[in-house]
Amino acid sequence: VGGLIEDINVKLNITHTWDADLSVSLVGPTGTAVELFSSVGGNGDNFTDTVLDDEASTPITSGTAPFRGSFRPAERLLAFNGLALNGTWTLRVTDDNLGDTGR
Repeated sequence: VGGLIEDINVKLNITHTWDADLSVSLVGPTGTAVELFSSVGGNGDNFTDTVLDDEASTPITSGTAPFRGSFRPAERLLAFNGLALNGTWTLRVTDDNLGDTGR
C-alpha cells in the first residue's frame, strides 16, 4: 500500500482495571509520536470500541469509562498528515502503577 496520510483515526479496545493508570500513544514509521491519552477515566474500567479522532466533539478528558464512541485525543493526530502510510506503526501502552491488570 502506498500513499500519504490525509486523515487518521485510531480505534482501540483495552481491557484494564483503573483506566487512569494508562498512558497511550501512537508512534508512526518516521518516529512521530502522538499522545492519545494519559490518566483519564479515574477508577473506571476499559476502553471499548474507543475511536480517537481529531474531529470528534468530545475531548477524551471529558469522557468516562468505558469510553464508547469518538473522542478527541490529547494531542492532534494531524501530526501524521502528509507522512507515508507504509512502515511499522506502534501503539505504546504504559501502565503507570502496579497492581492492576489489562490487555
